[in-house]
Amino acid sequence: MKKQMLMGLAAGMFVTGAHAESNVTLYGILDTAIEFTNHWPTTAANPTATGNRWSMADGGRSGGSRWGLTGNEDLGGGVKAEFQLESGFLVSNGALSQNFFGRAAWVGLSSSSFGSLRLGRQYTSLLDALYPSSPTDLSGTYEPIVAEAGANLWSSNVVKYKNAFGPVTIIGHYSFSNVAGEFSNGSGYGSAVMYDNGTVTLSAAYDDFHSSSGIGSAYARFEKAALGVTYSTAALKLMAGYRFGKNDPVAGFVARDDLWWAGVRYLFAADTILTVAYYYDHIRSATGEGGVVTKPSSPQQVMAIGDYLLSKRTDLYMVLGYSRNSALNFDSYNGASAAYHIAPGASSQAGVQIGLRHSF
Repeated sequence: MKKQMLMGLAAGMFVTGAHAESNVTLYGILDTAIEFTNHWPTTAANPTATGNRWSMADGGRSGGSRWGLTGNEDLGGGVKAEFQLESGFLVSNGALSQNFFGRAAWVGLSSSSFGSLRLGRQYTSLLDALYPSSPTDLSGTYEPIVAEAGANLWSSNVVKYKNAFGPVTIIGHYSFSNVAGEFSNGSGYGSAVMYDNGTVTLSAAYDDFHSSSGIGSAYARFEKAALGVTYSTAALKLMAGYRFGKNDPVAGFVARDDLWWAGVRYLFAADTILTVAYYYDHIRSATGEGGVVTKPSSPQQVMAIGDYLLSKRTDLYMVLGYSRNSALNFDSYNGASAAYHIAPGASSQAGVQIGLRHSF
């Protein structure tokens, strides 16, 4: 009986899909690299000692390995129902890198006239706006993405609207706290506007996030605003950006900073791409334990990426990174979410990755 019910349900779905002109696409990226980094803390017995680390790193050029499903259904009158489910995983051991479908889980409606409205877990408006000016396409390797866009770059319980008016695109989102009596704490909102004429891209965005960890006490508020600009030709892309940051955390975070970056990408041949970028975070103040305000040294980082395309779906790459006054990717200020750690006695960290990426 159970088998017959499942077969009937599958047949019904097939017939419905055939009449509704729907489609579903399976996609994914597998990306892993061998990485060397220096100046790591060693044992607790000798906390000032530093050591080198050889490791297998995941998602070096892709912001994480993943697989997903995306699709749409034509509802008539130019309106479509859309969805996306995306799950991150580690190629090195097969484990999930977030909760299942932690990268994306949303459903929505779209049309050429009113734009798109999406409900569920998705990227913030700020991250969408910063993507064009990101030297690494927000890949995560040796680009301080958490410092740029915030730890809430993926947000849950989000309502997001997006529409294009010729070369201008507007985006806005709101994320609910989902907690009774706490409408503000644990919520977030943001907006963005982008202009793209095919050669020049300009973007501006704002993001305000109220951390749910502060519910029941003094909540932590993270406020960011950013500007980005790009200039593109067939072989050359120039990128630059600025991000204003003002945080109201309990302890252990940068309280006020200005992050700047610039990058260049050049296509040397049909199969060879070089990217170089520089990041500077002017930290004006930071809070420590007990709410003590300090002014640590401002971190800087340089990064270079060499890509060699073996085919349209497979490439080899090498990434070099060097950071001063912080761990790589400015992770000294990312708390428990930090991917890189630097020994207390060290003032810099360098890293190199050699990897392979395949998409399907």
